[in-house]
Amino acid sequence: MNGSYVSTRGYITQYIDVLNDRFYNMDKEKRLKNIPIFAKRIAERGEEYQALEADIKEEAKKRNCNVHDLRLAIDYPEEIEW
Repeated sequence: MNGSYVSTRGYITQYIDVLNDRFYNMDKEKRLKNIPIFAKRIAERGEEYQALEADIKEEAKKRNCNVHDLRLAIDYPEEIEW
């Protein structure tokens, strides 16, 4: 990530929801260890991101809507223990 420009233009924000869901389901120690890993995944847009992006774009095309209008079926906890 150092030395390279990271843009969020056109970013499929549903990927952040996927990572948040994983993050919430980790214990405190594991969360702390995974912050740099998650940041790297967000910046690099790896295979997992690209697969989700393709799925979201395909679904948006089927529904004739914008990709940002689609939401994933993720239940966020009402309270999070930090």
